[in-house]
Amino acid sequence: MFLQIKVLLKSYDFSLYLEKNVTVKITDDDFKLRTIFAIEHIEKFTSGATLPMLIRGICKETEKKGEFVVKYLEGRMDKDASCRELLGSFLAMQIGLNVPEPVLIEIHQDFVATIEHLTEIRYIKNCIGYNFGSEFVPGYSKILNEQSLNENQINDAIEIFGFDILISNPDRRVDKHNLLSNGKTTLIFDHELAFSFLLYLFPNPKPWTINNDDLKWIKNHVFYQRMLERKPNFEGFVQKLDLIDDVFWDKANALVPEDWKTTKFDKIKNHIELVKENKDVFLQQLNNLVI
Repeated sequence: MFLQIKVLLKSYDFSLYLEKNVTVKITDDDFKLRTIFAIEHIEKFTSGATLPMLIRGICKETEKKGEFVVKYLEGRMDKDASCRELLGSFLAMQIGLNVPEPVLIEIHQDFVATIEHLTEIRYIKNCIGYNFGSEFVPGYSKILNEQSLNENQINDAIEIFGFDILISNPDRRVDKHNLLSNGKTTLIFDHELAFSFLLYLFPNPKPWTINNDDLKWIKNHVFYQRMLERKPNFEGFVQKLDLIDDVFWDKANALVPEDWKTTKFDKIKNHIELVKENKDVFLQQLNNLVI
């Protein structure tokens, strides 16, 4: 059955993957990071510090049209943030979490000319070239803080909680979830503030351990209280770290646009590798958080 699904979905239609609950990895032989040629502005989203917008675009590889969320390469979404967005999505995919399909949105002068009426034109016109984007996935909604979770959502919550600690992501909070669910699948997004250790003057020399600075944002994680109630064992999640291997890093290095990498790419890789090398202690640290 799995092989049949792989053949059916070989074109990497992420919406079908989500429907069939088949995860995509960037290390799959036929995975490609699609480039989307922006053709039409649809609407602005009312929330989000990066002022994301919904556009219509056409895939340069397949000529298939679709709707995509673009986060313009300006302000908080600089090249470092765009690199973090891509790597956050790639790492999530590699360990089996669901994200909207990450894509590169190509902004060009003809597209800019169609949105001269927008107040944001003052910075969009400076975003010619590649910008981070993701395919828009309809049919998903927010999970309320007091909402009961079904078994699928609980299992997702355990892995999302562990994942955010792995990538030092303080931005999936009680007041800002950065995730959506359809009851069967949970989508996570917005990783431009992940890998927060990059901003520390004195980063934790043992990133497989959790210090007091980490605890401040961990306790504000959207799923922290649910983990305290559930008291899960994170062994299954930690074992998936072995999937983040040299093949993954080589593929990620090839996919991220060269001018987005700076020195941060290697620092992120080194951080994840250190956690992997000490995953037994990392597992203990995760489990101790919810005792």
